Amino acid sequence: ALMEAVNARFRAPVTQEELLRLQARAMSERTLQAKIIADAKALGVTYYYHTWNSLHSQRGYPDLMMVNEGRGLAIELKAEGKPLPAGQRAWLDQYGMFKGFRMKCFRPSDYLAGRVHEALLWLMWRDVTP
Repeated sequence: ALMEAVNARFRAPVTQEELLRLQARAMSERTLQAKIIADAKALGVTYYYHTWNSLHSQRGYPDLMMVNEGRGLAIELKAEGKPLPAGQRAWLDQYGMFKGFRMKCFRPSDYLAGRVHEALLWLMWRDVTP
């Protein structure tokens, strides 16, 4: 039904790849964060943190932090095409130096392609390497 609606809107057939690109561009960072938190909870992640209002927080700190059984995941969220600033890259690099910690910058296309799910499975000790 979605493909039919998109095809009618553009008056031309749209491929699945183009549809995913359109969906990724339309997804906000807030929506992406909500989807990741919901998926994490569904997989059993109980310890996660996101800054509610970053106005007075340290510049560049990751959007989401998740930990489980000695593993940690620092996640920076970005809209499609939006670059990762050096300050945010520095935070992710620092967390990446900890044993058992992974750092990721995820965009909506990563979510739609399943890369976020793979990282969450790794966090929960399931047999997947992000």
